[in-house]
Amino acid sequence: MEQFLEVFFEEAEEHLANLEHLLLTLDIAAPDREALDGIFRAAHSIKGSSGMFGFDDLTAVTHVLETLLDKIRGGKIALRVEMVDVFLQSRDVLGQLLACHKHASADPSIPVAATATRLQALIDSESSTQPPQPSAIEDAYGLFDASPAESQSTIAPPDQHSAASTSVPEDDEFGFFDDQPGAPNQPAQVVKDGLKKTS
Repeated sequence: MEQFLEVFFEEAEEHLANLEHLLLTLDIAAPDREALDGIFRAAHSIKGSSGMFGFDDLTAVTHVLETLLDKIRGGKIALRVEMVDVFLQSRDVLGQLLACHKHASADPSIPVAATATRLQALIDSESSTQPPQPSAIEDAYGLFDASPAESQSTIAPPDQHSAASTSVPEDDEFGFFDDQPGAPNQPAQVVKDGLKKTS
């Protein structure tokens, strides 16, 4: 176990150094996708390895950090200056936690919860500003619907005579041209009666 821990600490320190370097050289106005991917991978690697060794404080911070970075590189959240500041603060916190675990010590003054909360606040604030997306049902049934005002203005009122001649009797509204089962054909019966009278 000791040798695995040594490898973990070495790799985690390398990830933190790389994360800091990429953050300090990042163009905030036009961030490079490769740089964002590198920052994300650093946080993701530390999170996965720290979880294997039960370092929950490291996992708690890197989990939220990874989530925010993933949204930024996916274009769901725009990168801002204050975010980079929080990222660098998170890097310092991760470095302090890493040193404590390496020397089997504890430092309750390290702001683990505060850092995770600060990162989560950035996610929540950006998510709340995103416009609501129409649901799949709205897309399916509302794509070609005209507004009530458009419908009233573009559709002319029907002519009364036309409406009277084309209206469908109540009985035939859902039966179309089907006769009721067992019912005689009324028009044919009228013709037969007329022939009998003339004969």
